[in-house]
Amino acid sequence: MRPLYVCGLAATLLLSSCTSAHPDLAQARQSLKDYGLARCILAAMPQASDMHSDFSAASHALHFMGRGFHQIKQDEDTLEVTHDPYQLIDTFVRQAYPESLTHTKAKGENVFLSCLAVYHLEEYDRLVRAQDDHIDLTR
Repeated sequence: MRPLYVCGLAATLLLSSCTSAHPDLAQARQSLKDYGLARCILAAMPQASDMHSDFSAASHALHFMGRGFHQIKQDEDTLEVTHDPYQLIDTFVRQAYPESLTHTKAKGENVFLSCLAVYHLEEYDRLVRAQDDHIDLTR
């Protein structure tokens, strides 16, 4: 029963910022930050785990192609990506994760606690806020 509780709690945390039809700046930032949390957990979780597909779906839902508010910029002629806030966030959480490893007494390394440590880094908040110029609040 515990995995269902954890899955439900994680889904609630991750998708809570995507419920309003008219987002504001804070909600757009929260959505991008939540995307990073989902990507952090997903990257650290074995693909064979029961919750891998849940976190994969959550990260897709929080991406621009889902309900995300940040635009991916492309060169109009070459269609080359010139700025991708989601890729920046994904890269950041993957690099910060090993430095934020959190261990529990009984089980050793804990993915969720480690990703929460990344989630609460001031550097992470600054990176999210630095993406404000790429927010589309008309979505």
